[in-house]
Amino acid sequence: MKRFLTIVLVLLTACTRFQQKNDDRLLARVYNEYLYNSDLENLVPPNTSARDSLMIAQNFITNWIQQQLIIHKAKENLPENDIDFSKQLEEYRNSLIIYTYESRLVRQNLDTNVTFSDIEGYYYDNNDDFKLKENIIKLHYVKLHVDTPELNKFKRLIRSDELEDLHQLEDYCKNFAADYWLEDSWMLFNDIIDKVSIDPDRQEDFLQKNRNIQVKEDAYWYLIKIKEYRLKNSISPLSFEEGNIRSIIINNRKLNLVKNMRKDLLKTAIENNYVEVYK
Repeated sequence: MKRFLTIVLVLLTACTRFQQKNDDRLLARVYNEYLYNSDLENLVPPNTSARDSLMIAQNFITNWIQQQLIIHKAKENLPENDIDFSKQLEEYRNSLIIYTYESRLVRQNLDTNVTFSDIEGYYYDNNDDFKLKENIIKLHYVKLHVDTPELNKFKRLIRSDELEDLHQLEDYCKNFAADYWLEDSWMLFNDIIDKVSIDPDRQEDFLQKNRNIQVKEDAYWYLIKIKEYRLKNSISPLSFEEGNIRSIIINNRKLNLVKNMRKDLLKTAIENNYVEVYK
């Protein structure tokens, strides 16, 4: 086997892309199954070295031979009904045809415009579906090196509720902070715990009792101001679920589009006597 493969691969070295020649070269045979040079066409990615091309070809040929040997052995030892997959193949083909057609139908007809009113309506109609599985918070977070200039000013600014102080804090962060978050959006409390050296035994108690947190760890100060929080099993805020709801609405529209298409197709077929059910 090794000698046979070596001979085959020597013949292939002149053509690293393995393009088909006018006389399609025979590469391997297993019983009555044959592998030709054209079967390796497009196997090797462009710009692959000759050495790597040869290795890819060798692996392909070896795998093909092993596969054909197993198939041949299986056909010898299995009953005919165990290797007749015509029904399964037909069902699979039909599934692919249906999937391809319905996917194209969805692409051509799906309305993907979801307004905030749509999102808000779905949220309030399905409020019980949006219970939090984790604690979430809104916060301001700044990571500073211990040698940062005006460190005490950072500590004062992050505690402030004044808009002017927030703008000044943002300017300072751009110039001096190693990391910071000043967005007005929700995040998982566990994501902050992963960043800072705090690991409360009871997150709920910690959130209820702490608003401003300042932690020094190694060469850094971590400054946190908790603006809002929602506890696990409470109703998740709309702003936290907005992206999720948008996806749900679009997916529901997909399902309804396909459902109505099938319903209309059946109705039209019955009206035109394309369908009959015999009792």
